[in-house]
Amino acid sequence: MIFRVLSTLIWFVVLAGIVDPEAPAWFQWISWMAMLGMIAVCIFALYAEKISAWAERKEAELKSRSKRK
Repeated sequence: MIFRVLSTLIWFVVLAGIVDPEAPAWFQWISWMAMLGMIAVCIFALYAEKISAWAERKEAELKSRSKRK
């Protein structure tokens, strides 16, 4: 419960930093980086199965190449 409250509070602060025109430039920059970082995490979570399958295929290819040498 406390994690959910803190997470919600942090994201309200991030959104306020992006929306508020009088926020310092460094705070707006950090807010944008946090927002883009969370979008990247969400995209990775959505495609986790495909990414995992791709990584396993690449690992198998590398193992088969090293056995040939």
